[in-house]
Amino acid sequence: MIFFQAQFSHHDLAAKLGEQFGADWVIVGQHSKPSFLYSYLIANLVEVKSQKLVSRFEIELKGNHARVTQHGVAALADKIANRLIGQ
Repeated sequence: MIFFQAQFSHHDLAAKLGEQFGADWVIVGQHSKPSFLYSYLIANLVEVKSQKLVSRFEIELKGNHARVTQHGVAALADKIANRLIGQ
């Protein structure tokens, strides 16, 4: 099995889009499902001013029902919020 992990290499374009809307930060996300048993929520946090990737977050989801997804999204949101608060 080959697991492809995207690098979201165009942080500058994401930042330019965010700049058009007056954003300070942009989150670029992906859902990766390398197996029927688990998947990953992946998010890159891009600072608009510097156009740089400042953090990458990954949350593993085991299962495919709504409760697992809700828990994963909440955990990802907490990680992002903690990163922004801890600037």
